Amino acid sequence: MKALGSILILLATFTLCAQEPVESNKSGQDLAAKLCSLAPPANAQMTGVMNIRRRGQGFEQVPLLTKVNLGNPGWEAIYQTRPTEKRPAERLIIRHAPNKPNEYLLGRGSHVEDPQPVGKDQLAMPFGGSDFWLMDLGLDFLHWPVQHLIKLEKPDMRKSRPCDRLESQNPMAPPGAYSRVVSFIDKETGGLIVAEAYDAQNKIIKSFSVVSVKKVQGEYQLNEMEMEDRRAGSRTRIDFDVERGKQVP
Repeated sequence: MKALGSILILLATFTLCAQEPVESNKSGQDLAAKLCSLAPPANAQMTGVMNIRRRGQGFEQVPLLTKVNLGNPGWEAIYQTRPTEKRPAERLIIRHAPNKPNEYLLGRGSHVEDPQPVGKDQLAMPFGGSDFWLMDLGLDFLHWPVQHLIKLEKPDMRKSRPCDRLESQNPMAPPGAYSRVVSFIDKETGGLIVAEAYDAQNKIIKSFSVVSVKKVQGEYQLNEMEMEDRRAGSRTRIDFDVERGKQVP
């Protein structure tokens, strides 16, 4: 199940039923910092398809290529779509570095090979017309200033797995963006399984989940994951071609 913690995307938020965290903020900060510090062990590449369903607008498929390039001391993740009849190609580069916020660069259409820096106020932007925002692909909420590790009397179960619940808060969230994200982290593997995001009025905006994994050459690889936009009534499922690509554990 190691692959669940590596190649991208999670996000979102969960109603906490007015429960107070029994551990200090430092515990949440430690967990968020640990997740941010995780780096892939090797370069990797994976192809896939974003299957997008919009209420009243039908179905759309967008081919996707993901890459991981290791650096020293950081690493970068690259997400690139191929052009379709409805939209141009896009290329997103997310640079991760120890103890630093993510750096985002985006290219589109004729400028796809010349991605430009993206400001923090633009991270709530869809990638490739999907329900995944740029900040989702970079797990940007793990860099927010407030992180609570929520401990309950009974294990928090998601996908039949015991999980830690991490609540990330952004006191300076721009209008329309997430103000709170709750992530459910598998206790055994450290991989994110489910996440849900809320706005400033505590209304759920989007939800993310790992749909399926597949065992390839003795290792579990991320096979499908899904993002649902509750406000727009749309849903994006990413299907990875795990037989042809090599995913990062």
